[in-house]
Amino acid sequence: MKSIGFVGGNLRQLTLLRNFQSIGYSVKIFGYSGAPESAENIEDVFNSDLIVFPMPTCSGDRIFAPFYENPIYIKDLQLPAGKIIFYAGSGNALYEKLVSSGSLCFDYLKRDELAIKNAIPTAEGAVEIAMNETAHSIFGSNVLITGFGRVAKALARTLKGLDAEVTVAARKYSALAEAQAIGCHTIKLEHLNNRIGEFELIFNTIPALIIDEERLSKAKEDALIIDLASKPGGIDFNAAKKLSKRVIWALSLPGKIAPVTAGNIIFDTIMNILSETEVTDNGFI
Repeated sequence: MKSIGFVGGNLRQLTLLRNFQSIGYSVKIFGYSGAPESAENIEDVFNSDLIVFPMPTCSGDRIFAPFYENPIYIKDLQLPAGKIIFYAGSGNALYEKLVSSGSLCFDYLKRDELAIKNAIPTAEGAVEIAMNETAHSIFGSNVLITGFGRVAKALARTLKGLDAEVTVAARKYSALAEAQAIGCHTIKLEHLNNRIGEFELIFNTIPALIIDEERLSKAKEDALIIDLASKPGGIDFNAAKKLSKRVIWALSLPGKIAPVTAGNIIFDTIMNILSETEVTDNGFI
C-alpha cells in the first residue's frame, strides 16, 4: 500500500501529509489551496488506498477545510468502497455515509494515545491564552479546574509548574484523590457554588453544563473563564454575556497552538491503527 489521500484540514493535516510522504507514500490532497500535492478533484483523492479526513472532520454541513476557497459539502460526497478511511468523530455529519460506504473506517479521535498526547498542547495553549488575556501572572493565582480527565491533569501539572494555587472540582472521590496526590486543592463539584468566587482563572474541561448562570453570577467580576470542553461546552454562554463575564471557548487548541506536534500525534495514531489491522499492499483483509 503506497498511496494516501487527504481531504481538507489545517496545518496539522499538512504535517500529517508530509510524514506519510517521508516514509514513501504517494500523497494527494483536495481542499487545501497552495499545497504542491493538490488534486484537481476529490475523486483523485478517493482513488488512493488510504483516505484521511481532518480533525475536526466536519464544520456544520461541510468538511473542515479552512485553507480552501470553496465549501466541500458532505451531501455531495460519494465515498468509495474497498478503501481504508480515517476520520475524527462519530457524531459528525459524515458518519452515516462512512458506515454505509463499504470501506473499512476508523475514528482516530477515539484512540487513547491521541487523547493522552493531545492533552499536552491543549494545556499549553490554555495557559498561553490565560497569560495573554490577563493582567497578572500565573504565579500565585487562584486557579480552578472543573473535571479531572486527561486535559485537566495535564493542565494542573502545567499550572503547578508555574506555581499557581490550583483547585480541582470533580464529582468522583477517586479524581479528587488523584488531584490531591499532585498537590492540588480540591472541591466536590456540588459544593462549587460556595467557592467559585475565590478564583481569578477558571478552566472548564467537562462537556456538560457545569458553570451555569447561578455559578457565573457568583464568580469574580474580573475572572477569566476558559472553556476547554468539546461541544456543547460546559458554560452557559448566553448567561455569561448577560452578566458581562469574560468567557473564551478554546476549541481545537492543538491544531491552533502546535499544528506540527498535533499532526505528528495523528500520524503516530494512524500508524498504530494500521499496525493493528491486517493490511496488505492490495488493501485490507
